[in-house]
Amino acid sequence: PQVTTDAVIFKIHEGQLHVLLIVRGKQPDQKIRAFEGKLALPGGYLTKGETLEQCVQREVREETNFEFQSEIEKLKQFRCWSGKDRDPRDWSVTAVFLACVAEKGCHPIIADTDAQKAGWFPWEKLKNKIRQDQRDPLGETNLAFDHAEILLEAHRHLRENAHKYVFDLLPSEFTLTQLQNACDLFLEDGQKLDHGNFRAKLRLRTKRKTSTEMLELQERKGRRVSFVDSIADQVVGTGRLEEGKPK
Repeated sequence: PQVTTDAVIFKIHEGQLHVLLIVRGKQPDQKIRAFEGKLALPGGYLTKGETLEQCVQREVREETNFEFQSEIEKLKQFRCWSGKDRDPRDWSVTAVFLACVAEKGCHPIIADTDAQKAGWFPWEKLKNKIRQDQRDPLGETNLAFDHAEILLEAHRHLRENAHKYVFDLLPSEFTLTQLQNACDLFLEDGQKLDHGNFRAKLRLRTKRKTSTEMLELQERKGRRVSFVDSIADQVVGTGRLEEGKPK
């Protein structure tokens, strides 16, 4: 099979989760002419001598002008897709990489190579369109290849592992309000974080960061820890909450 890479990159813009996508330009291959003008994840073919990590970084940079630079550690291989019908040109296997990045410091997005356009697209609007088309047998999601499936699976993984990703969406120093708003984006549709409870638990951990509490946290590893508890624990551990900015 041919080997490709694709990137799912999320960031928060104007209080909402956005995902980096391209609009595919004219296609020289007749087999994928149907994908002209379709949204797609940035990505492409692995070239000789490249690692998967080098390939995905190159493709993202060439198609969108996005550079990871110091945030490269946030780019992690998520999983592979290998369905025989996923690409009409040939059987291909794609390694999908996932990253959450902070908006501050992001390079301007500029489409190039085979991308007609590129930009950050609001995730909720895109997700609702995908789900609507899944319910309608005649519906046609405006996404190329199997990228709708990949995006839904990536977002599900993000939500289930929110405590691992939420800090990647925030600047190096952030306010408690910024953290709470970011956490809200990971909850089920219609749900909101109990901000009062969150603040109370965070204050408790900030005041009681002692060897006794750390021992309690170690003992708790064997059972499920709530989302709020997990986030609050990590705030204490990172020390990134801005001093004097509790709101």
